Amino acid sequence: MTNKNPPIKETQGHRKLQQYVDDLKRNKHLLAKIKKIRDILKRPANKDKWDEREKKYDEILEKKKQLDELTKEIVSATKLEVDEIIYGIAEEYGLDNDMVGNLFLMTEFMGNEKDPIGEIFDFCRITDDYDETIYPLSPDFPFPAPLPIEMDRDRQSHIRAFPVSINIHKLATKRDVLDFVEKRWPFIESYLDTYRNGQKIRFRMRKHPREITDFIWENRNFSAKEIKKELDKVHPKNGLVYYEIGKIISIEKRRRSKKIIVGQ
Repeated sequence: MTNKNPPIKETQGHRKLQQYVDDLKRNKHLLAKIKKIRDILKRPANKDKWDEREKKYDEILEKKKQLDELTKEIVSATKLEVDEIIYGIAEEYGLDNDMVGNLFLMTEFMGNEKDPIGEIFDFCRITDDYDETIYPLSPDFPFPAPLPIEMDRDRQSHIRAFPVSINIHKLATKRDVLDFVEKRWPFIESYLDTYRNGQKIRFRMRKHPREITDFIWENRNFSAKEIKKELDKVHPKNGLVYYEIGKIISIEKRRRSKKIIVGQ
């Protein structure tokens, strides 16, 4: 039987990390810290401390279990209809809370006018994991600790839209990251495929500018000759002929009325 898993190619980041770890294993300062750990663990008195620590850990786990149950009760009692719609959008269209909010404002106040989505919106997003995990809340935030994931609607919608992430080591370079993505893409894509429900991702650039297709669609009840006359006034360099106008109307009707499948 042939192995379907792609071969694992060594990345330059792996080579660098191996070299870095080999240096650390030979470094007297690090070895001194390792020795200190061993000496502490060998002390007879520490066994009682470890036993006490494990006991406290079990107590914390029990409290965590109780907190989880309470959280589920609170969430089930406070679920909002709007949140459920946003979750559905995140799952179906790959838009998290921030993007849904941006889309809501664009459609509410801008209509079909051309409006940039903002530089932060991309298929990839930069997140400062250290800042958000170690220092997730400002002093003025009303909660003393991060919300459990069951109650954190922003994190839930974000994870639904961006299910896979790459953690970048603080010593990594641009070349390390690019090399990693290039050589690990089959594995990255296999994770992504888990959440794509078998959909093939395909985005094609449109042949005609959005403002032209919108103009034609908004005037679709007029004849192609009348649309062409007005179109030439607003977009004199459109270069369209009558049959193309009819084709654009047909395509736009299908595009605006069909169920959108992500990536198609």
